[in-house]
Amino acid sequence: MENFTATGNLNGYNSWTSYSGTANQIQITSGALTYSNYPNSGVGNKITINGSNSEDVYKSFTAITSQYVYYSFLIKVTPSNSTGAYFMFLDPDGNLASTGDWCARLFAKSDGTNIQFSISNSNTASWASTNYDNNTHCIVVKLDRNTGNLALFVDPDLSNSTEPTPTFTVNGSGAIGNVSSIAIRQASGLPAMDISNLRVANSWSQAPLPVELSLFTYKLVDGKVKLVWNTATELNNKGFYVEKNTGNSWITLGFVDGKGNSNISNSYEFTDNSQNFGKVSYRLKQVDNDGKFTYSHTIEVNATLPKVLTLMQNYPNPFNPATTISYAIPTAGNVSVKVYNSLGQEVVTLFEGYQEAGMKQLNFNANNLNSGIYYCVVNFGNSTKVTKMLLMK
Repeated sequence: MENFTATGNLNGYNSWTSYSGTANQIQITSGALTYSNYPNSGVGNKITINGSNSEDVYKSFTAITSQYVYYSFLIKVTPSNSTGAYFMFLDPDGNLASTGDWCARLFAKSDGTNIQFSISNSNTASWASTNYDNNTHCIVVKLDRNTGNLALFVDPDLSNSTEPTPTFTVNGSGAIGNVSSIAIRQASGLPAMDISNLRVANSWSQAPLPVELSLFTYKLVDGKVKLVWNTATELNNKGFYVEKNTGNSWITLGFVDGKGNSNISNSYEFTDNSQNFGKVSYRLKQVDNDGKFTYSHTIEVNATLPKVLTLMQNYPNPFNPATTISYAIPTAGNVSVKVYNSLGQEVVTLFEGYQEAGMKQLNFNANNLNSGIYYCVVNFGNSTKVTKMLLMK
């Protein structure tokens, strides 16, 4: 998802890179477009294409190797007499100088009152007959990499996760390589337009619908795996089944209720209390209220106990004013965790007492201390570990 959260030139923002000149740059302007049920609608800002020849930019991503590639966004076109041109496309090899393999090109034109869209794998297009007004529209483009076939969806039904009938289709002429970048261009023949909330995905359910998972990760806390995930938006979300695989099959650990419909970020967590160390995998099964479901990506956790006392570098470092100190002990026993200044004077005891074996985390807040170098010292049995920390206010 690209929400264009800054303002100014698109070139140089968040890995967007010019591939054709630097004059008349595409601008990021305040205020994202809004559209009912579209994920992150109204979040961030928008880009403005002014409809004349100028700078073109692209952004690379991990190559999509699946059969289908989708990109979607919100658009508001200013009607003006324009002959039409393409303004967005996908590229298989990341070499924007090689125009022959540009694909899934999206076109727009206007007669001064009405707007039309089209798609093609070349620089010419047959135009769909449907006319559109100058309100905000939702656009989804689908590429079949096996055949090169294209489908265009204008204002599709976003109320469920079933892919609807396309507005317009174009037959391809052969297989397309692994798609690894998306490009935006300004060209003569284009009407002026605003674009926001751009998404690239490999399935309909991940393109404009319905629950956007912005984070799925884990922490090791007292030898137990704590799963943490965030959603950017939610639509019809009943909740999440948490599933685990220890090498044989997936089992369900529990269920976490979702927020239903939400256009704001929400945070979730779930702790696996089994405390079985070793290599395990986790995934989320997100379920809609109507029973439809999708799986998250899988995360792998290696929760093997250390054989000796281990102290990790605090994070963040440098810090201001708080940082997290992580360490691991191989067996249960007495532990002390203290912080000293550069003169060797103790400034705080973070923990002192008995702990079970496993990974531990402590928060160190230095709000009342001066900038400088500090040392975290962890004692466990006959072992001592020290790490240097830098407080910068």
